Amino acid sequence: IKGLRDRIRGTYGASKDPHAMSSRFVRGMKSFNILVGMGSATLSSIPDIGRVVMTEGFLNFHEKGLRHFFKNSSSLIKRLSQKELNQAAIASDAILGLRASAFSDVGDLFGSRMSFERNLNKTTGLFFLANGLNYWNQTIKSFAGNVIMMRMTESIMQPWSKLSKRQQEKLLANGIDQQGHMIMQMNIKKHGQKVSGEWMPNTEKWTDRTMAMKFKNALNQSVDRTIVTPGAGDRALW
Repeated sequence: IKGLRDRIRGTYGASKDPHAMSSRFVRGMKSFNILVGMGSATLSSIPDIGRVVMTEGFLNFHEKGLRHFFKNSSSLIKRLSQKELNQAAIASDAILGLRASAFSDVGDLFGSRMSFERNLNKTTGLFFLANGLNYWNQTIKSFAGNVIMMRMTESIMQPWSKLSKRQQEKLLANGIDQQGHMIMQMNIKKHGQKVSGEWMPNTEKWTDRTMAMKFKNALNQSVDRTIVTPGAGDRALW
């Protein structure tokens, strides 16, 4: 429990004296290791595409994802879904580099260092832009987010009793029970927008803010499980 607490704070494994030369050397070498060893990180991440098929199924991958790229309404769907994804803190890796930093386990809480160390740490952020990893993560998360959001809204807009066991389990795994399902359905009917047969939830207008937050959390969790993004509880206590 203490380890998880410190992981969330970002202080796990930190030296008692973070300004000691040994501690600074380790942090510097972690940044150096990224610069020399992650040039082809984007190429090795291409199999992420298969994760969407694995978690959502090929039918959803095609119907909720690929098919909408070739519709006349694709730009409207993209604009509405991107707005929803941004509000759920998804697909912002091009700016924040969250997934890349989580995988490489680098961070910087200590600012009193030599200019060489500060520049080395800043360079890792620029490197993830240069090798395309941040842009790849944003693109694949946006695609996965579109598929998952449309799958969720499709399930929510159907009567609970008519959902398959698998559909119910997917909602329940993210904390959406039968009562929550009904409330979300009412909010989508009132404030959502239907485009090319797909419901856009438009959660910013929902009157039930608790359910709006639950929907966004469910979307965020599902995307992070699909395009694997380790959280504080997923990384080893090294």
